[in-house]
Amino acid sequence: MEDDPENLLLLQTWLDRAGYLVLPATKGQTAIKWLRQAGKPDLAVLDRTLPDIDGLELCRTIKSDPETRKIPVMILTGLADNAGRIEAGLGNADLYLNKPVTEEDFLNGVRSLLGKSGGYLQRRGLLRRDGFEIDPERHTVRYRGKIADDFSERLFDLMYLLAEHHPQVLNRKFILANIAARGRDREVDVLVSHLRAELKRLFRCEIIETVAGQGYRLQLPSLLSKGS
Repeated sequence: MEDDPENLLLLQTWLDRAGYLVLPATKGQTAIKWLRQAGKPDLAVLDRTLPDIDGLELCRTIKSDPETRKIPVMILTGLADNAGRIEAGLGNADLYLNKPVTEEDFLNGVRSLLGKSGGYLQRRGLLRRDGFEIDPERHTVRYRGKIADDFSERLFDLMYLLAEHHPQVLNRKFILANIAARGRDREVDVLVSHLRAELKRLFRCEIIETVAGQGYRLQLPSLLSKGS
């Protein structure tokens, strides 16, 4: 949550690119409304200064409610003095970052609060599926002699999960349970969309099939390659 539209768009872009579903807000009251709904967010990113409520006060509200106190809170602020840091501690924030913050530091902070993969997937070893080689130890995906090592954690987990269970159709509930803890169906759709885009960009293939009313699966060996 950020009151500056440009900063909000930047943070949203970073998170979106890393495969996270984002619910942006410029006011604290909007966030409070979401927090009272059944589907709770996995992480709250708060600006120190908001137009309608102080970010630290909102943090205290989150941490004092039994229904939301386990949600990790990151506070971003342009105040670099010790008093600001002490105040953030009094607000029970889980992480405090000064602005301007780099994309690397911000996403590292997000991952540290959510856990390494943002979910519960247990990768069992090297997978080979119809020309694809997915190596969890090296965090690489190889296809047709090309190796990609820049997948985000959750996109890599999604690729691994789909390959591990090929040719099964995986429903959203199963995917959520494995890689998107406490997420929503919409989050699965966003992750699949990002993975499709990455596979097309890196390997020029489209291999994720949407099975209407059921879920997703890898469409192997029918690879729709372009320009080979």
